[in-house]
Amino acid sequence: MFSEFFNSIKVLLEETLKTNSATNAGEALQTLMNMVIYTTKLYLPSILIVSSLFSAYVMYTIAAFILKKLKLSSVDVVPFYMLRAPRSMSTAAVILYIISFFLQPESIVSSALYNIIFVIYSFVAFCGLSLIDYKFRSVIKKGFIRAIIYILILVFGGIFISMILNICIILGILDSSLNFRRISAIDEDN
Repeated sequence: MFSEFFNSIKVLLEETLKTNSATNAGEALQTLMNMVIYTTKLYLPSILIVSSLFSAYVMYTIAAFILKKLKLSSVDVVPFYMLRAPRSMSTAAVILYIISFFLQPESIVSSALYNIIFVIYSFVAFCGLSLIDYKFRSVIKKGFIRAIIYILILVFGGIFISMILNICIILGILDSSLNFRRISAIDEDN
């Protein structure tokens, strides 16, 4: 299955390279695969942390919902639409991102910094999606339907996923600075 996929990519690269360059498609494909492997190795710790935090939030929310429905306990969970990053987190993320431009790409310090930035920006993007949900919930009241719509947008909007995530990050940074919803962030000293 994968060999057929890579062979089709190789054919496309060969056709493209015939018109643009003398490099063969095998070398271009190998370079592409090396970049994918390097990026995966670089961001794997962050991906594990972010996916663990996300699944923990979902499980905690589901467990609190079940406990509340069974009337066993009342557990307070911050609703998704009320999540907001503190202003200091957004400021730190922007400063760390700027610092990352001045580091050597292959150093351990830069790898650690890239992972920290990834984790922070993932949370800020999550808070940006929370702002969208806050505005969107006045139109569609059922949270389950909104969740299905978000999942469908992420699945079918795969081509635009980078743009969608950047919009969520920008919204999260703006919300943490301007506080559109007039809610306080967790542990904010205002």
